[in-house]
Amino acid sequence: MDLPDPVRSVLAALPSLRTAVVGIVVTLGVVALLATALVATGVIAQPTVESIDNEWGEATNETTQIETQARVDNPNPIGIPGLLSVEYTASLNDVVLVEGKESGVGLSPGENTIAFTTAMDNDRIADWWVTHVNGDERSTLTIEPSVSGPGVSKSLPEQTSTVETDLLSSFENGTEETVSVDGEPLLTIGDRDAAWGEATAETTPLTLTAELSNDHDRPVSFSGVEYVVTMNNVTLGAGQTSDGIDLSSGESGTLTVDAALETAAFADWWPTHVRNDETSRMRVELYGLVDRGGTQTRVPIQLYQQRLQFQTDLLGDDGTSVESLSSTRDSVAVPTIGEIDRDWGTVTDETTEVHADTTVDNPNTDPAVNDLVRLTTTAETSINDVFVGSGSRETTLESGTNELRLTSQLDNTKVPTWWARHLNRGETSAVSTVTTTTADVGFTTIEVPTDDVNSTTETNLLADLNTDSQQSIGGDGQTYFVAESTAAEWGDATPQVAPLDAQSTLRNEQPVPITIQEIQYTVSIGGVTLADGSQLDGTTIGSGERGTVDLRIDLDNSRMDEWWLTHVRNGEQSTLAVDVTATIAAGGQARTIPLSMFSTNETVETDLLG
Repeated sequence: MDLPDPVRSVLAALPSLRTAVVGIVVTLGVVALLATALVATGVIAQPTVESIDNEWGEATNETTQIETQARVDNPNPIGIPGLLSVEYTASLNDVVLVEGKESGVGLSPGENTIAFTTAMDNDRIADWWVTHVNGDERSTLTIEPSVSGPGVSKSLPEQTSTVETDLLSSFENGTEETVSVDGEPLLTIGDRDAAWGEATAETTPLTLTAELSNDHDRPVSFSGVEYVVTMNNVTLGAGQTSDGIDLSSGESGTLTVDAALETAAFADWWPTHVRNDETSRMRVELYGLVDRGGTQTRVPIQLYQQRLQFQTDLLGDDGTSVESLSSTRDSVAVPTIGEIDRDWGTVTDETTEVHADTTVDNPNTDPAVNDLVRLTTTAETSINDVFVGSGSRETTLESGTNELRLTSQLDNTKVPTWWARHLNRGETSAVSTVTTTTADVGFTTIEVPTDDVNSTTETNLLADLNTDSQQSIGGDGQTYFVAESTAAEWGDATPQVAPLDAQSTLRNEQPVPITIQEIQYTVSIGGVTLADGSQLDGTTIGSGERGTVDLRIDLDNSRMDEWWLTHVRNGEQSTLAVDVTATIAAGGQARTIPLSMFSTNETVETDLLG
């Protein structure tokens, strides 16, 4: 073979070198000089980089290893010593992910595979994410390889591929979903959509919209929205907005939420994505906010939620995929109200307390739910359709069984009115307590079934004054009359007056006529005097004859509120005392005798609370 002069000179020098060194040792400089000369003269053909394949290696919180395999073809029949360097730059949308280099590469004849590892700073992913979002979730992966060495310096054709994702496609959903509380539909979520804003190194805006319809029979209102966006349980964004909505019953509207993701957080998410074979689960949740005492409080029910799984192959050719995932929505259970027991509380001159004790079963175990839900119970009490008072209580509940006492204040001034109706209704009173309980779940209220309490109480104040039994009427050892029958009834009572009409048939037992000149009476109940007066009569009954005596007493019904105090304090027991006397004239003499047929002293009991 006819060698060029420079090569012949180098070969001529080899025997002397061989003599100077024990064995066959060739210095790196000489080999390099030889390789350079051989390549420069075209004796040795230039090697070529056929391909560079990358895959992710170990991922830490700070860096991710890129494992590279470069296929280099050596077309020469002889090997090339370790004098070459293989370099490449991998970029996504001009964001350099990594610059790799392997030096001292030796090549065997034919195809050679060179493997080496380079560390990528995870912050580069956050930089790339900005360009990816702003480019409609489309990126170009560019790998620029080169090979260099003695006599070799060549940039090889770059390798490019397209990376596309469509994370927001699954947010475009027209399927209706229902937000319920304890099985009661409240809201229907209709068309949903999502869009990226202009991303920066600090923030990636995400706007979410949803059509809402109020299916509830009460208003639904949110003062704002709290959002949480995670990927592989790494929080990318969380915050509160003033994007609220108010919907009357049956009304529809659009909820728009402007969320902000933290761009730097994508560097924290990235290692989880790599460790999971470039698979991630994204979760977006919106919670309504309500004002609680000037503080924005989160309603513990997802107003909106979206779960999806996506896969990427940023360094390969397998493309990407996005899949919507099913999810369950948190719920709030409505407490249940047990039976109500009532008793009297403190009695003052103005009011009478009624205690209503009940048990409330709260099935919610989440403290956030129990802190939010307010149970409001209102009781309105009427006696004989006369509203006498009410009470209301708002409370939070612990999980499980709660003992609840509601105290109502009854207006004592209403006693004369309902007592008049008591008399007019045959001494019967109907007591009705209508109890309303609502659960305030923040954005609306829900009625909680609560039993009303009804009771009936009866009296028979005139029982002793209605009789056919004969009674002797007399005094000082003499019988003047025999009361053959006595009857009494109430007239038409008002809050001021309760008329008592009584009559008795008397038979004169004396041998002379008897004139009933005047009748005196006192009536008290529970120590409260309702009547103290007299009426002129003038009825004369001959000896052995019969006559009728009529008695009309107008009771001061306006004083029944005073009676009420003593009656309740005494366990709903009172003494009714009616004392009636008559001034009679018989045989020229006048005297006063008791009319026992009109008198009574009896215990009056009621049970107004049942």
